[in-house]
Formats: sequence, C-alpha cells, structure tokens
Amino acid sequence: MNLRHQAILLLLLLVYICSSTENLSRSRSGVKKAKQPLKDPINCNGKGCGNIEKTPKPYNLQKRELISQKRQIDTLSDAFQRLALHTVMLNRIPSSNHRYITITLAMKLMIDRNVVNIVETGTSRDGEANCLGDGCSTVIFGHFGYLTNRFLWSVDISQENVDHAIQGIQMFGENSKVITSDSIAFLESYPFPIDFLYLDSYDFDANNPNPSQEHHLKEIKASYKNLHQNTIVMIDDCRLPHGGKCKLVTEFLLSNGWKLIVNEYQQIFVHSSSLEN
Repeated sequence: MNLRHQAILLLLLLVYICSSTENLSRSRSGVKKAKQPLKDPINCNGKGCGNIEKTPKPYNLQKRELISQKRQIDTLSDAFQRLALHTVMLNRIPSSNHRYITITLAMKLMIDRNVVNIVETGTSRDGEANCLGDGCSTVIFGHFGYLTNRFLWSVDISQENVDHAIQGIQMFGENSKVITSDSIAFLESYPFPIDFLYLDSYDFDANNPNPSQEHHLKEIKASYKNLHQNTIVMIDDCRLPHGGKCKLVTEFLLSNGWKLIVNEYQQIFVHSSSLEN
C-alpha cells in the first residue's frame, strides 16, 4: 500500500466518522420538545425567589456547545491517529517481530501524551530496507509524524547511514530531519523540549560492552535538560548479554525517579510523577 492509498484510506475514515457524528447530532436536535406555556415575568429582586429555576444564560449554552464540539474533534483526532499508527506499521514490522509491541506502544503513548518533538540517536542505516532486523524506526516515526503532525530529529555520526535514512523519509516532507553529527554534541546543543527520546546509536559489542553502554549514558545525561514530566524514553537492544545498550541508562533513570513500564527487547520509561494523577 503506497502513500497515496494510505492517505485515501485515512481520508475516507475521517469522512465516515464526521458524517456519523453529524447524523447523530442532527438526530438529537431533531427531537421536538413540547411547548411550554408562557409565564408572567417574575421580579426576583426581593425575597422568596430562591427555589425558582432560572433559565440558563445564552453564554452557558454556547459554552456547553463548544465543549461538546471539542470533545467530538478530540474523538475524531484520536481515531485518526490510531489508524495512522497501524498504517505506518503495515508491511514494515509484523506482530511477530520482537520490536512490534514496544514500537506500537511507543506511538500509543505519543498520542496519549500529545508528543510533538521526537528525538532519535542512531538513524535507520538501511532506510526502509531492513525493518525486520533493525526496526527502521526513523522511517516509522517519520511516517507517523507526517500523518499526525509531529516532528522527528534523527542524528547519526555516519554520513552513509544518514544518506540511506534520508532516502527512506524524503517523501514525508519537512516533519523529519536527519542530521550528521556526534549524538552527544547534538543533544547538548538541542534547544527544544524532548517529548519522546529514542536511544539507539553506538553499536553494542557483547565482547566489549562498556563503550556502547557508556556512550548511551552520556546521551541521556546530555539530553536530560530537555526532558520533562511527560517525556517518554525508549532504548533499543536491551535483552542482550551484560544488559545490552540499556544497563547504565536504566540505572541512571531509575535513580532519578523514572519508572520502567516495558521491559522487552526495547525498554520504555516514563517519569513516576506523570503516573500519580
């Protein structure tokens, strides 16, 4: 299914939902109410009017109508985004893949937490050619951002990796940017809040785990100034010997009030304070 077909499918669903909502609204407004007899004007400036039911002010009626409309729009937006979620996974990562659950949950959390800025370290080195092996997260998050108006920054030190990733996301417009840079230097200078952080840069070597683990620890420390209460942090390659890429980052986050909510091949963290309400 190409992008044109996906866009048509999403548009048809949105039109269907809108028409259903409009028909429901019409059916409710079409019910005729019995006419009430006119009452004599009552002067309530004196005493004894406390039990008389007052007619709602026009302002309150308008306010309730606006609230109702906003709820309908929010419902439509949520339905559209969840369809977009499944659309971007289609023909890329099957449900049997070891990353499917966590990547899908990550995008659901993006919807629930109104994520705008997505930052990824380590880009999809093969573009869309190796989704089963590497996860092609740059392409998936770039496509999701394109459909739902989110923004992706992906950074990689390898120009070759960057070139391949750009080929995979070039159809998604200005919502996605891939930058050639050392990830730590990039994160130290990144000026915006980070709503979703995905760490997957330095390749892990089970025979020499320290360099990758220490690099990812430096990444989380460099980006920590940009994180906030509702930020989501995801790390790749965790279920590997010696704790994979995640070991030192996990220790750091847990010691700073973050909660591990998914512990699979990829780990997902949210701050404990965001779960209190």
